[in-house]
Parts: sequence; structure tokens; C-alpha cells
Amino acid sequence: MDRVGTVISKERRPPTHLNFEFYVEKEVTVGDFVVVPAMGGDIIAKVEVLEAYSSLFKEPEILRDERLYGLKMPSQMEVELSRIIVAKAKVLGVYDGIALNPPSIPPSPGEKVYKLPEHHLKRILNLSERGLYIGKIWGGSLKVVLDLDLTLRHHVAVLGATGTGKSYACGVIVEELLLKNIPVLIIDPHGEYWTLRNPSSNVKELESFELGPREFHTTVVSPSGNLRVSLKVSKIPAGALAEAANMSEVQEDLLYLAYKEYKPETLDELEKAIVKAGHERGFMDVTINSILRRIEALRELNIFSNQGVKLEKLLKPGSAVIMDLSQDMEERARRLLVGGLLLELFEARKRSLVPPFVVVVEEAHRFAPQDRETFSKTILRRIAREGRKFGVGLVIASQRIVGLDKDILSQCGTKILLRIDSATDLHFLNPLLEHTSFEDFRRLPHLPRGVAIITGVSLRFPVMVRIRPRMSAHGGGGESLWRSMRLVAQSRVEEN
Repeated sequence: MDRVGTVISKERRPPTHLNFEFYVEKEVTVGDFVVVPAMGGDIIAKVEVLEAYSSLFKEPEILRDERLYGLKMPSQMEVELSRIIVAKAKVLGVYDGIALNPPSIPPSPGEKVYKLPEHHLKRILNLSERGLYIGKIWGGSLKVVLDLDLTLRHHVAVLGATGTGKSYACGVIVEELLLKNIPVLIIDPHGEYWTLRNPSSNVKELESFELGPREFHTTVVSPSGNLRVSLKVSKIPAGALAEAANMSEVQEDLLYLAYKEYKPETLDELEKAIVKAGHERGFMDVTINSILRRIEALRELNIFSNQGVKLEKLLKPGSAVIMDLSQDMEERARRLLVGGLLLELFEARKRSLVPPFVVVVEEAHRFAPQDRETFSKTILRRIAREGRKFGVGLVIASQRIVGLDKDILSQCGTKILLRIDSATDLHFLNPLLEHTSFEDFRRLPHLPRGVAIITGVSLRFPVMVRIRPRMSAHGGGGESLWRSMRLVAQSRVEEN
């Protein structure tokens, strides 16, 4: 093992079973895992704080005297020779070679501290052999591979400020799912995921992660285009239509009666049902006409049809269905469309009409806002709560954490946290990170791009991870998108 220091005991602050300090003899960084061999087993700890000391600058008066009296300051060499670095480490447990037991043995002053070998760290973190390869541990070569079943059954949240690599991390997760032959449905508000069909040109970086370029099978659907997705009126709850049309309670009552008594299949049939039910039940003409105007407004959203492509026929093992919602359309139309299609697929999965699948929702705060009830939020909540029973996994991504439904977020057992620098978001997120230490939480505003803290049920302890490179081309972040488009154009020219 690689020795990195010696346990020390400062006056009035002896080592305890929860933490200890050690004199750093060889470079360590915050977040490193260390081990102190002991009689009852190896004490495993995590470095949380590094502090530098120098006896030459112990008293601040030396700086005053230098300024007032022109006294000579210590040379750089003298400063370096006097400098010591002390690490503060939190004890995680005692490893007996088989299992990690609760901490019970305090490290003794003078004990040697070693860097925890990666093969031990792999076992202690509960990393998998053939799960989801997310990246490598920060500052090391250990692959962070999350247990597939544990991760998907408890859902995943990818959170971070704009430009920190959320979509990129989601793309990595999608690639891993497709490699495991798991069907994926991607809710794509920005039209970024179509590049999954193109191999990455970043060969050298991929090789450093023992990977290579690869293309994936995708099917892109949208409310317009060759493969058009649409909603059947009969598949949408009356309350969802009332929400999208901004109906009053009285109007929603009439709509519900029309649904219940006439079971309309199209908007035309719905309008006739409203008129019949309204006259039969004594509703005022002004109420009936007002609902009809709202139904016509829904018609203009252009998302209702009985001729749309059936998503359940497209969800196949090893293939991604990308719902491209990047075209200009009203937000209420997006929410209604997403909610309706997810409800249909969820019910199909409950009847085993589709294989187990995973839903990836970009910009999740738009479909599951914290401050209002929406149809799409209701269905996403249902998937978050019940999906594990029926084989439906959920991955959500958002940069507006405070605007994301707290109930859905709390159901995500694994959280991939990129840089978060908003004090409001951090305050909102803090109670939901029961697996994360205060020191890890304090690091979130300072994470480099592409580096995340992964915490939750997938890992025994939170770790800093450098997200692995994409095997396919990345469509997010303007420059990469244009580069991908140029590659597509170039390939078409070569084909012709």
C-alpha cells in the first residue's frame, strides 16, 4: 500500500472513532479514501479537509514587523521546509476483509496512514462489474460502475447548473442502457439526442477510458414530421383536457359527463358529446359554447389524432425512441403530450404489452414543476412511485432544481450532482441528500465541468467522478451540435 501520512493527536483534540487528523507525507486530495491498519481490522476513512501550517507564520506579528521595521521575511526555502499539511479524515467504518462494519476502533496517534487500494475501494463502494459505466473516480483510474438493477429500480436525478454537462451525463446513461439492451424513451425538449446515431470523433479520450466510438439505434418522433406522435382523445383523462384548456369547475363537470356518457374517440365526437350532455343535464348555453371554444383551441395545438405512430411498437431492446419537442409549440401542449404518451406506455407496461424500459426526461422542471399541478407531473409522480413494481425506470435532468417537484426528486435514489452554485437550489436540495456529508455538499459550487458527485443507494459512500466520454456524438452545447451536423452533411456528400 502507498503510505501517505501519520496519525497525529493535537492537544485537547485526541482522535475519536468518528474522525482523526494525520500529517501528510505524500500528496493526497480532498475526497481520497485512506486506510489505517489496526488490530481489529482496517480503519477506512475519507479525507474531508486539508490545512497547511507553517511555524514561521504562526504569529501574525511577523507580517506587521516586516512592514513597520523592514525585517527580513523568511526565504521561500525556509517557508517550504517549515510547511506542513494536515488532513482531517472522517472514519467510515472498519473493514475486516469481508464487510465494512460500523466504526468502533479509534486510530492511535503514530499509526501509519495509507491510500486505500482501488481493489478494496471498489468492494467498499459496492461498485458493480457489469453495470452502468459512468466514469472514473476523480484523481484515479478506478471505473465507477453502478449496479444496474439497484440504480434503475430507485430512479436517477442528474442535477447541475447550465453548462455543467447534465445532458452529456444523461447521454452516457442512455448509452449504457442501450448497451444492456434496455429500451429507452427520451423526452427531448431541445432536439439534442438525435446524434446518438453518430459515432463520436473523440477517439483519443475514449481510449483513455478503454472505450471506442459507437453509433446507437434511434427512432426520432415528434408532433410533426414523418413519425408523428399524437394523442387519442379517448386515452386522455377529462381532467387533463380541462387543465390544458384552462376550464372552470363547472366546465370540467360537463366535460367529465360527456366523457362518461358518450366515450368520444375524436375531438369532433367530443364536441357533439358536450352539446348533448349539456342540453340533457340543463347546463347553460354560455357554458356549452365556452367549452366548445376551448376545445377548438385544443384542436389548434395539433396534437390530437387517431393516426399517430404507436410508441409501444417502437420500444425495442437496445433502441432509443427520442420524442423531439424542440419545435415551436405551446408549453401546455408539450405537457399534455408528454403526460398522455407516458400514461399510455405505463399502462401498456403494466399489461406486459411493452418490455421494461427507462424514461429519460430532460428539463424535468418543465413537466413536473414544483409550484403547480400538471397532468405530466401527475404521471411522472406515478412512475416515480410505482415504476419499480412494473419495470419502468426514470431518469430526470434539471438545472432549475428549486422549480422541480420535490416529491419526484425525493423518489430518485441515485443523484448525479454536477456543479450547483445557486444558493436557492442548494438550500432546496440539502434536505434531500441524506447520503451526502456536509463537506461533499460544500464542494458542489466548485466542481469542474464534467465532474460530478454521485450519491445515493447505488454507492455506499458519495464519490467524485469524472464522467466518461460519450461513445456517440454529443448534440448538446452549440459547438458540439454544429460539429455533429457538419459530420452528417459530410457523410451524405461522401455517399453521393
